[in-house]
Amino acid sequence: MDKQIIVFSGMPAAGKDTITKELCRDSRFVALKKHRSYNDETEKKDSYENISTEDFEAMINDGEFVQYHSRYGRKYGISGKALESILREGRIPIIHIGRIENFYAFKRKIDQLSVEYDMKCRIIHILLWEEIEVLEKRICKRESNPTEQELKIRAAREEFQDNKIMIDHNENPYSYIIKNSDLSKTCQTIVEIVENDNCSLGTGYDLFMKYVLKTNDLNEEGEKNTTNSNPIKCEKKIANYKIRNRQFSRSVEIKDIKAKDGSDALEFENCIFSNIKLSEINCSDIRFINCRIQGELRIYQGKIKRIIIRGCEHIGRIVLEDLNKNIQDEPDVKVTASDISELKVIDTNLSKIVFDDVYSNCGTITFIKRGGVDSINVSCHIGCIVIKELPSIVLTKEGKIDSIELECIDKRTLRKYEKSTRDNNGDKHLEDDFERYKSIVLATYESFERRKMFAESDICLFEIRRLGIIIQKCTRSFAKKMFYNLVKFFAEDCFGWGIKIMNNIVTMFVVVMGFAGLYSVISLKCDKGMNFEKCFEIALNRFFLIGADEFEQSFLPYLDSIESIIGVILLTVITGVLVRKIIR
Repeated sequence: MDKQIIVFSGMPAAGKDTITKELCRDSRFVALKKHRSYNDETEKKDSYENISTEDFEAMINDGEFVQYHSRYGRKYGISGKALESILREGRIPIIHIGRIENFYAFKRKIDQLSVEYDMKCRIIHILLWEEIEVLEKRICKRESNPTEQELKIRAAREEFQDNKIMIDHNENPYSYIIKNSDLSKTCQTIVEIVENDNCSLGTGYDLFMKYVLKTNDLNEEGEKNTTNSNPIKCEKKIANYKIRNRQFSRSVEIKDIKAKDGSDALEFENCIFSNIKLSEINCSDIRFINCRIQGELRIYQGKIKRIIIRGCEHIGRIVLEDLNKNIQDEPDVKVTASDISELKVIDTNLSKIVFDDVYSNCGTITFIKRGGVDSINVSCHIGCIVIKELPSIVLTKEGKIDSIELECIDKRTLRKYEKSTRDNNGDKHLEDDFERYKSIVLATYESFERRKMFAESDICLFEIRRLGIIIQKCTRSFAKKMFYNLVKFFAEDCFGWGIKIMNNIVTMFVVVMGFAGLYSVISLKCDKGMNFEKCFEIALNRFFLIGADEFEQSFLPYLDSIESIIGVILLTVITGVLVRKIIR
């Protein structure tokens, strides 16, 4: 288990000493006294290890401080030996570091020592917050020396402004922000942070309260346990707030966040969740950057423009439910370099879903009830898409979809894809585009076959074979294009790939009529004087290999044989179609 270090930051008189004293009633906590330089005996304080300025300089030269700095005309340092001793005992040191630049120096040194001593340390950095007016009153009450009062009031105002600028510019370095207006509640919150490391993320208030995180205990089915059902109900504004470097062992819920003008963002970076639910969120973007979600990410009943998933090693399931209800804007989902087991869309219509790189992966995308999407851009591998109607799918060279499960399909929808492919690309890269379109139809065909929906699979199979001819035409010379046009005419238009029986019947009629006309012309030249009806009867008999010869010319047996061969082929195709349909 990682060693824990609590670091308190805050303006002067924010309550660091008072809270530390209260926490140290618990034997797990111990206050690490800083070394403090003094010039005369009257400057000594019990809350510090008081040493002379000369001794302080000697300790600096000997490298005994993890961090040191000057403030209020004195020098303060954190002893590395004292810190290591507390950690070796298995206790939690509490350290006070007022200014943020001093904290960064301390953190760098701790990271370095953690590697050197093979002792992994987790720093819980807490900003204790209170209104500036309250702080000034505390300082005046605490300090009798007017010079000390002036110095600390000036420092409090400067740090107040520094923190305000950092928070407003999304540079919040703190793990938690807690308003210290109630000593017992503040101490209780800190204990819960240490024990669970997943209570309110930054339970700050007023100026620093950019969001509220509500943590509930959820059971494995995601249902709320009645034993712990008293969450804080809040509604606050956010302003491009980022939540970074956090780990939550229990399920988390963030609720009732409304952006100032609907254009701000809520971002999670380098966080680990078991389950997280975002409900009633009104903002421009929700971003998960380099996060890991073991269970489920559920976004429910919000108004959101974009959901961005980038660099997430693993997400068990994403559920988007009832988003952007009663408004025209449809949200987008963009996934980059992330692994998602399942994406489920319930009662939400998305504008588009974009998987824009080959490093992403998605097991299943399912649209339930009125869920749908206008377009899907795929540059990675997707296992299965389950949707009512076929959306517009843009498949890149690296993209692959194993299966597309639809409720139904028709020829018009498929031909619309073909027209769209031609309109968007002209002759440029047409072969590759049709190949990718063919793979989409093939994924749909295999899904219908697996579910024994044979009428729909026949439509897809017909389109696949058509596309095969079209693709070949795109890459051949003029002579071969003519050849493939002939193949298309006979194989598709005449025989219908053995699927469309009406094509075969029409072709039979055209063949018989053609040969009847040919026989009529020959009879006139031979002075037989047979009318067209008689020639039609002869042609029909030849087609079915019955009847006697009416002409004696030597070349007529060749015509007879040609007609008979065509008749045999067409009858064989018709028989095959009927048998296939009966079997299926």
